[in-house]
Amino acid sequence: MKKVLVIYFSQTGQAKQALDSVLVPFKENANFTIDYELVKPKKSFPYPWTYMQFFDAFPETVRGTPCELEPLKIDANSNYDLIIIGYQPWFLSICIPINSFLQTAEAKQLFANKPVVTIINCRNMWLGAQEKMKKQLLSLKANLVGNITFVDNAANLTSLVTVFAFALNGTKDKFMGFFPKYKINKKDLAHGHVY
Repeated sequence: MKKVLVIYFSQTGQAKQALDSVLVPFKENANFTIDYELVKPKKSFPYPWTYMQFFDAFPETVRGTPCELEPLKIDANSNYDLIIIGYQPWFLSICIPINSFLQTAEAKQLFANKPVVTIINCRNMWLGAQEKMKKQLLSLKANLVGNITFVDNAANLTSLVTVFAFALNGTKDKFMGFFPKYKINKKDLAHGHVY
């Protein structure tokens, strides 16, 4: 029996949708067990954000300053065959909750010499965050073996506007009447397991 650990953070549920899609083959195979660990900050990040809250998170995100987290539900001494991390880039960096987790003693214990796959759901500006993720995983002595990214396929400027509308207003609908709806393509999410 192979053991898979899925560690993720999600404010809106979209990250969990992406993970569930990718994990379909594991769920359908009796040779795998999956443990989920939702990373929870002690002080929740808001959704939707206010303008000030959104930009107040900028320095800590970019610097990689950790926040306090709720205790893990899993045992850090567990031995997993594969670890999957689901996260979102914030300000071209790793979101604070996941970055905070990666700096813990538990992460050091869990990740040492383990294969890791990252799953990102975001607008189309994710590469900087993934480069920072690579460095974090190297420091944990983990082996990054793959990355799957689900992106909003709108143009850069359009996705910047629509992600702000999504984060600050909680709106996924058309914004100001002419900007398209912010979204990860449902077809991509539905077929994530074929990646």
